[in-house]
Amino acid sequence: MLLRAIAGDFGDIPDFAIFADTGCEPSYVYDYIEWLKKEVAPFEIVTVTAGDLLQDTIEYINGKRNRVAQLPLRTMSGLLPRQCTYDYKIRQCANILDRSEILECGSE
Repeated sequence: MLLRAIAGDFGDIPDFAIFADTGCEPSYVYDYIEWLKKEVAPFEIVTVTAGDLLQDTIEYINGKRNRVAQLPLRTMSGLLPRQCTYDYKIRQCANILDRSEILECGSE
């Protein structure tokens, strides 16, 4: 989708893209992001992170953290509610977008 956006297929061309890293994505995701960064250079792909979701979960299990985002776990009755998408992706993207608006307003 980023390649199409940069090509102008969706109208306005974005100023930058955001990769919200949970810290424990499969290696092929990191390989793809590195390939994509080279493919779209000098277009900026900003990486944001709230930490390592897997490590945070292990620390919670071991009593070293008071809270951890719920993972998208499946049970026999379905998918348990999850919080990790908000904590590790949406909130991080919102923070960088808020900062970019501040920077944009300051440059006028």
